[in-house]
Formats: sequence, C-alpha cells, structure tokens
Amino acid sequence: MRQVTLYHGSPEAVVSPAAGRAWKDFGPGFYCTEGRDSALEWACEKDRDGYVSSYTLDQEGLAFLNLLDGRHSILNWLAVVVQNRQVKPPAPIFTESVEWVTGNCAVDISSYDIIIGRRADYVFFRFVMDFLCNSITLRQFAGAMRIGDESQWCLKSPDAIQGMKFKGADPVGSWHYGTANARMTAYYKEYWGIAGAARDKSLGDLYMSDILREGIKPGDGRLLAAEEV
Repeated sequence: MRQVTLYHGSPEAVVSPAAGRAWKDFGPGFYCTEGRDSALEWACEKDRDGYVSSYTLDQEGLAFLNLLDGRHSILNWLAVVVQNRQVKPPAPIFTESVEWVTGNCAVDISSYDIIIGRRADYVFFRFVMDFLCNSITLRQFAGAMRIGDESQWCLKSPDAIQGMKFKGADPVGSWHYGTANARMTAYYKEYWGIAGAARDKSLGDLYMSDILREGIKPGDGRLLAAEEV
C-alpha cells in the first residue's frame, strides 16, 4: 500500500470527510495538504480558533492529476482554476482572457479521483487576476506562482474520500492567522521583486493582449520561453 498523511484545517475537527462546495480552485472536493504548517494557517481566522485534522490515505488504485508534475504548464493550472472559481469580470479583457485560457489550455479533470496543484488563496489569486486583466506578463505571472510551497490535494471521488482514515485532530490558536498574513505579505513583496526584475527583460514578453491579438496557441515557443523563469 502507498500511504500518505494529509492534513485539513477548519473551524471544527472533521472526523468524516465529505466533498465541499463547488466554487473552489478544483471544484467540489475535500481539500487537504501534505504540509501540516499550511493546514495550521488554514484552520483559523482572526479571533477564531480552529482544528487541524489528520488522515492517512491509501493511494493504491486511485487516479491522480498532478498539475505540478512538470508535464502541465501554469496555463493548464490556470484553466482548471478559472473554470471553477466564480469571478465578476473586473475589466473588458478579462472575459476574453478566460475564454482563451479555457479554450486552449483546459484539462479534463472528470476521470480523476485526486487533483494536486497550487492553491489559489487570496494573494495568489491576485496574481491570477493581474495576468488575466493584462497588468502583468506571462513571465511575471509564472515567476510569482513559483513563490512558496502552497500546494493542495483535492479529493474528488467517493473512492478517494472514503479511503481516508481519520487519525486525530489538534486545536489551533487564532494567532496562526497573523502568521499566515505575515507570510502572504512576504510572498507579495517577493512577487513585486520578480515583477520588477522581469520588467527589465520584458521586451518581447507576452501580455494577455499579445496572446489574444496574435492568436497564439499552446506549443508556441514564446509561451514555453515565458514560463522558463
């Protein structure tokens, strides 16, 4: 058996996992992480304590889509996220950008039990919006999405969720909320360092407006080069 330990942060201990609401990064599912520190931060909000529940999962026989395996681009990950998150278009180009990403870079996730990929929390989703609204280039976006280690597992199928064995739950103090905010602020500062450095090399780099105007398609060398940050 190939077993892995996973953690889930929430306001209450979760003894019996179940798929959550639809409008999350990878759609409905039970979201976990291999990193206990990340789960500690997910567990609480300002002035509210929480719990980190831990589980073991037997991976044998489960179908995985790992968007971090090097075979999928940041645009594949982006297509999955924008197909599942509800966002009011903040700029005219946003709708066109989403249509291009989902029309050209979509991944069929319907046959997978588990999806692994970057977590689009409020800081990283800001990077998503900046790129889709033509505020930053693909190179800047790809660089920003490599900051930190915010990966998550989304268990989507009944087989995956029912295969989880509850180990226990630990209480988490609300002070972890401040830790999470500090870390996200540091990520954002690092992002602007990357964005500033990339601007010095931005001649020939791609904004969404360039991709749309020139009808660029996946496999184009310019897309591949832009992701090589």
